[in-house]
Amino acid sequence: MNTFVYVLLGAFAGLIVAWFIFGRKKEVAHDEGQGMMLLQQQMSELTKQLDAKLNESRRDMTDAVRTQFSESQKLLREINEQSTLRASKRRRMKQQRVL
Repeated sequence: MNTFVYVLLGAFAGLIVAWFIFGRKKEVAHDEGQGMMLLQQQMSELTKQLDAKLNESRRDMTDAVRTQFSESQKLLREINEQSTLRASKRRRMKQQRVL
């Protein structure tokens, strides 16, 4: 009877050791899977943030180019007006000299 108890205790101890060995691998594999999912989620979030920042930067650049173009047009318009005024003054002065 003592031998049977020892064999039973040995088998039980073996099952516990086997459970720790094989059960741990499943937990580690499960943890690695969760780690990969976490990394994928973080990469997805970073991609979204990067896209948002790039879109914001593009909008800012587009607005800056529009503003610069508008200011350049205004400046050219003013220069043309001043040039036209000077040319008309010169014509008047020439006409007055002729008269």
